[in-house]
Amino acid sequence: MREWYDEKFFLESKGAKLSAKRNVLRLKKYTFESVLDVGCGEGHLVEILNTRRIRAKGVDFSPYAGKRIPYDFTLADAKSLPFKDNEFDVVISSDFFEHIYEEGIDEIYKEMQRVSKKYVMAMISFKKHTKREIDTHVTVRPVEWWEKKLPRVIILNK
Repeated sequence: MREWYDEKFFLESKGAKLSAKRNVLRLKKYTFESVLDVGCGEGHLVEILNTRRIRAKGVDFSPYAGKRIPYDFTLADAKSLPFKDNEFDVVISSDFFEHIYEEGIDEIYKEMQRVSKKYVMAMISFKKHTKREIDTHVTVRPVEWWEKKLPRVIILNK
C-alpha cells in the first residue's frame, strides 16, 4: 500500500489545497491551540494553520509527503503515532480513512484518540476514486457506517 503514495500520487492530487482551506473554515467554530494532521499529504492544512500562528504538525507514512512543511512533518505510520498522550487539541484527517483497509481503521482511530486532548475530526470521501490508475479508496462506506465505526469523531463533511 505504501508504494501507492509516491511522487506521482501527490502530483496528481488535485484539490488538496482547496480541501485544506475548507477545513480551516470548518475549524473556526472550535477552540484550539494545536493540531495534528494525520495523513497530511503535502501538508497544505499544516502550512495554512502555522501561518495563522496555530501550532500544527503533519504526519504521513509516505516519504513523498510533507514537502511544504519540512520542519513540521513527521514520517510515521498512523498505527503508532510518535507523540505523547493528549499532545494536540485537535487531531484531524482529511481524505485519509477511505485509504485505510477496514481491518486497520480501529487501531488508527485509537491512536488518534490517544494523542488528542479535545477533538478528533475527519473529512471522509464516500465514493470510489475512479480517475486514478489504482483506486486507493479501499474502504468506501456510507456516512452512517463511519459514524458507527468512529463514534467520537466529528465527521466534517456529512
